Amino acid sequence: MHQRTRLIFTISIVIFLGIVAGIVFLQTKTFQSWYTELWQSYLMGNEKPAIEHVWDKGMLYPSLSSLSSPNQATSSGTMVGADIPEQYNLKMEFHSQAPLLLWDKFHEEMCEEASILLVLNYFQNKSMTNQEFDHELKNMQKAEIETIGIWESTTVKELQTFIEKRYPSFSVRILDNPTEQDIKFYISHHIPVLLPLSGQTIGNPFYTPPGPLYHLLVLKGYTKTHFITHDVGTKRGKDYFYDKNIILNNIHDWDPTNIFHGAKKGFVILPR
Repeated sequence: MHQRTRLIFTISIVIFLGIVAGIVFLQTKTFQSWYTELWQSYLMGNEKPAIEHVWDKGMLYPSLSSLSSPNQATSSGTMVGADIPEQYNLKMEFHSQAPLLLWDKFHEEMCEEASILLVLNYFQNKSMTNQEFDHELKNMQKAEIETIGIWESTTVKELQTFIEKRYPSFSVRILDNPTEQDIKFYISHHIPVLLPLSGQTIGNPFYTPPGPLYHLLVLKGYTKTHFITHDVGTKRGKDYFYDKNIILNNIHDWDPTNIFHGAKKGFVILPR
């Protein structure tokens, strides 16, 4: 009887310890990264739109540059934002903000510049090697210091000033309180959307913990449930899927006192 009791007790302890170990493992970055990689592969194979659209200026409505909101009526009385495809994806080259895999202080602050450069290259049909991309990031840093006086953690308005001075053939439209419909409108008209976010609350396990306080993402596609992004904050950021609500709930412009006080803003870059 005593042997049976001891056996039951031992088995119970083993099961308990196994459960505890399992819970601990589920919380580890290794498991989260493994699970995320599987989930991203599944989404890529099952949700990603088969056609990747390339830049085509003919997709722009003539009145797009004069609209303050995608849902405004055109001069013809039709709703510009009325006919948005269910899913869409743009073909864009990807580089991370550390294209040579050197995650030093400089490259850790390069999310804004890298995201902007991806979009500029997209509009110009330009391809770069990792070395060329890295070199241009350093040029952009110097240009930022010259044009706006800073280069680390810049607001949407400061980025607008920098882009329009550095690249006069492009203009920037700031989006106040961008909605899912706004984002889908621009993407379906071949225009990537750039969103500043609270980087530590969007749940990307591939970031170095605790993740960037402030981050900028390129939104290049969407499905029924997800936005497809180029997330320069990780080498695994090409066509990275984020749940739409996670993105929409974490949009914050840079605020040095508290990132969560940052206004909900985004922006698009438009060729002039």
